[in-house]
Amino acid sequence: MQTLGSSDTPTLTIRAPALLNLACFVRDAAGLSAHQGYHLGVDQHWPYRESRFEESTDAVTFLQAGYQWQLWWHQLVEARYAALSAGHGDEEDLALLHQGLPGSLEGLPALQQAVSLVWPSFWGWWLLPYVGGKMALETVDLPRDLYTKLQTVAPGGWHWDFIYRYHMAKEIHYDGSKGWAIVHPHDAWHHEWMSSEISSAVKPT
Repeated sequence: MQTLGSSDTPTLTIRAPALLNLACFVRDAAGLSAHQGYHLGVDQHWPYRESRFEESTDAVTFLQAGYQWQLWWHQLVEARYAALSAGHGDEEDLALLHQGLPGSLEGLPALQQAVSLVWPSFWGWWLLPYVGGKMALETVDLPRDLYTKLQTVAPGGWHWDFIYRYHMAKEIHYDGSKGWAIVHPHDAWHHEWMSSEISSAVKPT
């Protein structure tokens, strides 16, 4: 997608993984953010409850899906970090479109129902030419001083995964020489969070 830096220095690579963004989309479109206590403001915007999942199922299944979503998100984050650590971070994940629902949903039946409802609308939005989610994240304008600022706070090679939903909690791993983060493009323009959050993410030696 985008890479900042030069060939002889550590770089900042930015990607927009489909699977992480699918999880964000499912959370909103199935109304699961309401289960997590987010039911005001931006959560009322599209695709909030777009799938009408809550109306199409019973209360127990809906609550289970909200709980299972949190488990799924943590699994996806751990799997993404492991893949990047093993050098497999740049594989194209659009194969998901042709493979069907992610295998990571096994054992999460309530959530799988929600994802099944959301699946077509996610890909319709994600792959829409010119204005879809994938293109919007991959072509976002970045501040010119982003790489320099990041190297001042936490020097080394960095990989950022962009997700479209701003209020999702940031995920950051940094070991003193390289790092990975899940962030919203807005975070690239507002550097205040970097020092405190990256410092707290540094692994103790």
